Order: sequence, then structure tokens, then C-alpha cells
Amino acid sequence: VVSDVGTVVVSDGGTDVESDGESDVGETDGETDGGETDELAQPIRINFQANGVPVPQGYVADTGLGYNNARGYGWVTQGSAGSANLTPLDLSSATRDRNEPGTQQSLDTLIHLQRPGLNAGWEYNLANGDYRVTAAVGDASYFDSRHLLRIEEQVFVPSFNPNENSPFSVVTGVVTVTDGRLSVDAIGGDNTKLNYLEIEAIATGDETDGGTDGGTDGGTECGAEGGT
Repeated sequence: VVSDVGTVVVSDGGTDVESDGESDVGETDGETDGGETDELAQPIRINFQANGVPVPQGYVADTGLGYNNARGYGWVTQGSAGSANLTPLDLSSATRDRNEPGTQQSLDTLIHLQRPGLNAGWEYNLANGDYRVTAAVGDASYFDSRHLLRIEEQVFVPSFNPNENSPFSVVTGVVTVTDGRLSVDAIGGDNTKLNYLEIEAIATGDETDGGTDGGTDGGTECGAEGGT
């Protein structure tokens, strides 16, 4: 279930601080009585990027590895996303680091969910409950996509046609997980590219402001120069 979605098209300049490695991913403690979500130890921030390039500060690098239950997240075939029987998919060849001047690393990097003959989904193990999710899609260098992102089988990032002045769309909304995993795919899009995801558990009674800020917090300011 997806609710209270806000969207911002990003075009301002800015950079973020980069780290040399990966930080720990926030973990869930399971469910409390009555099915309420325990708060994550820390917000989950995943940056989709090529292996070996700088990781934005505060993010964990996803370099396209196939889903692994022990790791708790990863890529699967689009057809298996959201199902009980996941088919892991190595998507490492679909990662990019554009190195566009003036573009922050969390948006300068990306992964293709759709390529000729290849369509992918992404899964992340989470306790059932409500989460505030921010997703960024786009490409600092190429504008030949119609980005669309679904979470839990519902449109989360609406169809977005980028251009040189507005290369990215950042969306924040509230997502309800009911099967122990957050499921992402790009069904309905064309050459969708994902930059990063941020996931934060919503404490009981804190749903009132979920997903209404349009994704303006947490490193969404950026710029992109250059073209094809």
C-alpha cells in the first residue's frame, strides 16, 4: 500500500560528501504485539552505483548483486518481484557513475531496471508495517527515458520524462509492507534508472506527516550538467 506521495523535480546545483566505503544498513527488530513496526536501528539509505566508486556519506552501496536472503536485499527478475519465489538476478553490468560536474554522487550514480531483453526488480527484507520511503530516479547525462517506479505493486514515482534542466524526480511517500519484504519494480516505465532509496520506519502515531514533504529532505538537492 502506498499513500501520501509527494514529488519534486530536481534541478538545483549541489554536491554531497562522499565516503570511501560502505556503512552498515539499518536493521529491523521484527514486529511488536499487534503487528506494529519496531523502529529501524537507523534509516536505511541505499545508493545504486558501480562497484569501486565513492559511496555517498551515510549510504550503503548496492552494486547490482542478486538477491540473497542472508544479506537481506538484492536484485531479482521482474517477473518474480513481490512473489514468494524470488529469482535472483545479477545486475552489476547495469550500474553507472556518470561523473557529471556539479552533480552530487547520490544522483550521479544509477542502475538500469530496464534494458533490452532485461527487466529487473529489487527486494529488501523488512518487518511488516509502515515506512516512509524516498526514491530518486533519473540520469545526469541522458534524457531518453520515461522513468516510472512501483513499490509494493503500486505506482510510487509517476511517469517522468526528464530533460536537461530537470533530469531527476525525487518522491517521498508512505509504504505499507505486509509480506516481510519491500518490493520494487519499473513495470510501466521505459528505460527506468534508479539513483537511491531511503527507508525509515514510522513510529506508532507518527503517520500524520508521512510522505508530504515531496522528498525535499535527505540530500535531494542536486544539479546536472551535460547531455548525450
